[in-house]
Amino acid sequence: MNYFTHQIKNESTLMGFTPRDKDILETIYHLEGVLADYQIVPRFFNSERRMKARMSLLCQNGYLDRLTRQQRNSYGFMAYFLSEKGIDYLCNLWGIPPEKLNARSKNDQTFRVRHDVKLNDVRMAIMDALVQLPHIELIEWVNARAFQAHHDTITYTTDGKASKRKIAMQPDGYFRLIQSKGKRPLHLRFLIELDMRPIAPNTFIQETFRPGLAYINSEAYAVRFGDNTGRWLVITTEEALAFDMKRKLEPLLKTLGDKSSGFYFTSFELATTPGAFFTQPIWWRPEEENPVSLIDLSRY
Repeated sequence: MNYFTHQIKNESTLMGFTPRDKDILETIYHLEGVLADYQIVPRFFNSERRMKARMSLLCQNGYLDRLTRQQRNSYGFMAYFLSEKGIDYLCNLWGIPPEKLNARSKNDQTFRVRHDVKLNDVRMAIMDALVQLPHIELIEWVNARAFQAHHDTITYTTDGKASKRKIAMQPDGYFRLIQSKGKRPLHLRFLIELDMRPIAPNTFIQETFRPGLAYINSEAYAVRFGDNTGRWLVITTEEALAFDMKRKLEPLLKTLGDKSSGFYFTSFELATTPGAFFTQPIWWRPEEENPVSLIDLSRY
């Protein structure tokens, strides 16, 4: 099953262009505008050889662009992007003008390729984990490119007191789940921050925590997402750093109440462990002695 594409009627019957090719182009668009070879194989092909042959054909026919051999050696993977023809195909398919599609080309934000491929890994782990939760449904996803194109600007205090600063909020993603079991539906909102830098916890507090907390409590957030609730999921290089970040936030609980407990921290390795994202205790939360899960299965 492909979770990232729209199902439509009257699909294109271009010669040699298959429904799977359409799904590949849509998936590239709906993720971060880039897809690595190792991410394509398990979702669309039963062998790496067949994947390479078909992706090469899509590139030769102008639907996709890809890294050069030198770039592939540098990144450690081959990455594919929509070409101008591929973008035009999706525009015609969905009836959207190119300027509204906000599609990514090969030469767009090349400095983010490695980061965005890892962000794809996280999103795929989330989608795969949701398959095991039949009473919970994904109803909204906003990717990083959407935040970059249409960001919210907020004002936050830099020291918790009087000093203020404006910032354009550009999370790595936002998604909303709905829990259908029970007397009334429960909406669960999450924001993603993928930071693979060896960042110091004090820097995180100033660069991410303070503006992130202000964003959830802002009017702009409520207008955009319908409510001022949400949890920040911070994914970093290793679990030790995740633990250190949560520990550094704990003193702020005294002045902020339990607001800073809306931040959860884990490592990239744990976040992308199959099936672990929501139901396994992989997340460090301020003032919790042990890691916790995001969703308590005992309630279902």
